[in-house]
Amino acid sequence: MHELSLDNWENNLQQVCGLYRAVAAPSCKNVIGKVLGYQTSGLDIADISCNLRSINRNQSDIAKDSEQHFFLLQQKQGQCRITQRNQQIFLATGDFALMDSSYPVDLYYDGKFSRQVSYHLPASAMHNLRADNSSDFHLEGKNPKALVLSSYLANIFSDEQEFQFDNEKILVLQNLVTLSFIHSQQHFPQDQKIYRQAVQLIQHNIADIYLKPKMLAELLGVSLRELQKVFQKSGHTIGSVICEYRLQQAVQKLSLTHNTKQRHSIANLALECGFADLSYFNRRFKRRFGCCPTKYKIN
Repeated sequence: MHELSLDNWENNLQQVCGLYRAVAAPSCKNVIGKVLGYQTSGLDIADISCNLRSINRNQSDIAKDSEQHFFLLQQKQGQCRITQRNQQIFLATGDFALMDSSYPVDLYYDGKFSRQVSYHLPASAMHNLRADNSSDFHLEGKNPKALVLSSYLANIFSDEQEFQFDNEKILVLQNLVTLSFIHSQQHFPQDQKIYRQAVQLIQHNIADIYLKPKMLAELLGVSLRELQKVFQKSGHTIGSVICEYRLQQAVQKLSLTHNTKQRHSIANLALECGFADLSYFNRRFKRRFGCCPTKYKIN
């Protein structure tokens, strides 16, 4: 794993992507990760990994940075929260986002390791997307359009040692991106978007014993009261949804080890599913499934 000083990592980022600022996570002197840049037939590609708090770009940075691009981000590992153009999206592994360098942006990693590959598309070729203010510039990995886009990228970059990327392939990629992101998703009400993003965060942070309603609200960039109201509309509390996902994770782990000799110890199982209190875990498990974990039978 690469480790660089914050200044060196930021300098590498600016050489490859333009004027973006790196903000270190608290108590982290160095950055775990790297920035690798490639250029093939006019297409710039960046492989970016870090455990930063965030990467930021403000209006002053934009004024000093003459080149304008759309960055097609593919989340390869970890997660990222992006705010741009009064929108907030959450990227899980496998998701895509389209980031416009002509607008201020904040990318939040919250000190957790993340890896993204960025394909730099010229703004002049993507003018339709800039004009379409209704798009949210986010494709979930399970979206059929994301699967097509991912397959195309995997096919043309199957040989990592020798990129063969001609103008025709660039044009196909630009067209695919345009088709994928213009009106790419149903436009859910804001509270439904927040709920979906919250559930994604819960699923990807289920083992974190510190994942509580307040922390979840902070990760989403909303007030705790606002998040509580969103969950109330679903008929559930934030805590009950977090607990349910943790219990489902416990059952899944029990199922995976059912026919092996390496059964989970209940204490380890509880911790792996985000329960710091073993007694509380046993009580909730029994209430949910009618028996304690050691007596649970896999159907």
